[in-house]
Amino acid sequence: SLPNAELPSQDLLGQAPNRLSIKKTLHSFPAGQQPRLNFP
Repeated sequence: SLPNAELPSQDLLGQAPNRLSIKKTLHSFPAGQQPRLNFP
């Protein structure tokens, strides 16, 4: 089973805005210079 599936729904909702902001942040980095993140 996936570890993420075991997280409470409250945590998943809390991470949703962060995932969106992280995607925007990645777009500001040139290819090959993106920071390492713990998100898949």
